[in-house]
Amino acid sequence: MVTTSLIAGSMLFVSSVMIGTGIKKRYKIHYTILSDLHALAQFTEREIRLKRRIYDIVEEYKVEADGVSARIFEKMIEKMRRGECDADGLYRSLSDSEKTLFARYMQLGTTAGKGDAELIRYVLSGSEEEMRNAESKLNKEGKMYFKLSVLVGIALMILVV
Repeated sequence: MVTTSLIAGSMLFVSSVMIGTGIKKRYKIHYTILSDLHALAQFTEREIRLKRRIYDIVEEYKVEADGVSARIFEKMIEKMRRGECDADGLYRSLSDSEKTLFARYMQLGTTAGKGDAELIRYVLSGSEEEMRNAESKLNKEGKMYFKLSVLVGIALMILVV
């Protein structure tokens, strides 16, 4: 009897910690997406002088990205090749301001040279600000949810045992 309640309590604890870890990971992925966009904008700023197509630049940079960012960049390439500049459907948890940054990036190459420089500066400054916000949320809310899930797991384990 004690053994089964100990096993059940342990399973509840582990489940709770896994939920907290998953929530924290979402905050980390969000931060990574924004930092990859910022790095892509920096890379583009250097490469655009060579008069290359924007989606070729994204294709080259995509190799350095991993996971979710690489999939987002792949979707961006497909949309840019079709002439689309909207960020809908790139990633479900992007805020409106973050979608605007991606959309502005995707507009590169559709304007004259000076317009591209202004768009890159806009994306660089905007992504830097959004990165700071995402990092702050990761450090505050991500850790809080993780710690809270550990405490809930301990409480459930105590209740069951």
